Amino acid sequence: MTKKILCLLLAFVMILAMFAGCSKPAEPAPGPGEEEETPVEPEAPKYSFGMVTDVGGIGDKSFNDSAWAGIEKAGKEL
Repeated sequence: MTKKILCLLLAFVMILAMFAGCSKPAEPAPGPGEEEETPVEPEAPKYSFGMVTDVGGIGDKSFNDSAWAGIEKAGKEL
């Protein structure tokens, strides 16, 4: 009986921790004398890719090649 209650309590605490960790931080409301800043559009992020291969390296016609093809595709699309 106590194990069942302990398991339920632990599951409840884990769910609460998930919601607390995934929530947005509170934004302070502007005061009466404060003006809102106009949002500036950020620059497009510059991506840098890296890949660590297995013993076969690129050209092994296996998962190294498929990972490399995905990196090349992402580089072209982004």
